[in-house]
Amino acid sequence: RVESMTVVHRVAIVGGGVGGLAAARALLRKGMDVHVYERAPFFSPTAGAGFMLQPNGLSCLLATGVDRCALANLVHPLKEMVLFGRDGQEVARSNHFAKIREKYGLPVGGVERAQLIAELAKPLADAGRISHRMAATKVEQTPESATVHFDGAPSVEVDLVVGADGVHSTMADLVDQELTGIFDPNEPAAMREHVWFGIVDQGMGSFEHPSLGLPHTLVEDLSQDEFISYNLGPGPTGEAPSTMWCLTHREDTAKPNLGDEWAENSTGWSAAHFLENHLSAAGVRADHPIHEVANRTFPGRLWHFPIASRAHRLAWYSGRVVLLGDACHATLPYAAQGANMAIEDAVVLADALEKASSVEGALAEYVNKRHDRTKVVVDVAETNATMLRSRGTGFMAAARDQLLGAVVGSGLAGRAFEEVIEGCPIPVK
Repeated sequence: RVESMTVVHRVAIVGGGVGGLAAARALLRKGMDVHVYERAPFFSPTAGAGFMLQPNGLSCLLATGVDRCALANLVHPLKEMVLFGRDGQEVARSNHFAKIREKYGLPVGGVERAQLIAELAKPLADAGRISHRMAATKVEQTPESATVHFDGAPSVEVDLVVGADGVHSTMADLVDQELTGIFDPNEPAAMREHVWFGIVDQGMGSFEHPSLGLPHTLVEDLSQDEFISYNLGPGPTGEAPSTMWCLTHREDTAKPNLGDEWAENSTGWSAAHFLENHLSAAGVRADHPIHEVANRTFPGRLWHFPIASRAHRLAWYSGRVVLLGDACHATLPYAAQGANMAIEDAVVLADALEKASSVEGALAEYVNKRHDRTKVVVDVAETNATMLRSRGTGFMAAARDQLLGAVVGSGLAGRAFEEVIEGCPIPVK
């Protein structure tokens, strides 16, 4: 039994991703009785790719009770960034990641999503605080409580519902329905930009391409759309790290169905087959690193999905339903801060609920502290995306390479990272 002196006691978190699990841990540490409801039938240890954790996200994870040694085993710290331009030649190199770690004591690093989720979920699952196959369909509210209804499962009555269910959030739709008369441009707008994510697992041997598998190095190649690779790990036993890679592309057709993340969809297409067709049709140069990582990635470790964009959400809560992470501030993956922002949300929400004298006051304080900060990150990601998506040949491509090379090589990119880190709600030391 959990005893709480806060304005809410029972909390239902809809969504068992990084943000939802971080929120569960943060709220539990404040004395609240928390349960996570995840629509997926089970936790898959190989589901999802990887992303970058930054000192602000790591600082907030430590505040939720994640062990520092456990994080060290999950994160492959980055020291350097290397940028390749339109012809595959290096245009800039920077050690700003190493400087960030020296300044703040925490790294920027690559982490496998599934491993981080397993670490966050373990104490919650061991305590029986996670339920799978729970797809929320409706929330009914009174001034004193909120009741969450699920598809084919019993409803639950709680004091607060946290919607941490991602960019296609059901909870966000329910907030909109509650706030009649307020226009909120929430619907994600599918863009003609898509991405493959893959992980080359440990034990696959050394890479032949000189830009792949470099320890502590983020590689960005702009010669064919945008290609990024960096290592994840070092893994729980210190073995050689895995390597994550991603490749963006434009897609003007609806075949195969590209509306969701998938490795193999209902039409019989596999992400590997689709990637092979794309590389052939696009005429990707023979020495591009994508060929080697594609050949070394097992089918079950390759995913494809569209990059969605929408306006920053106006309404983050209604009554006793509040949103968190991509459900209220979906961030394009061009600032490497999406998961970090969701983790920050978690600790700020927990702190607001602990200190406030009313639910309304707590949620208003949470939004007041998070709305403008997350909007800055969303806007930075949009600006970065505009630069990186600029295509063309000749003068235009050369101008883009020169601009991005100057941003990286001069240290401007590193200072942009630091500005976000220093706004962390948990001071980064």
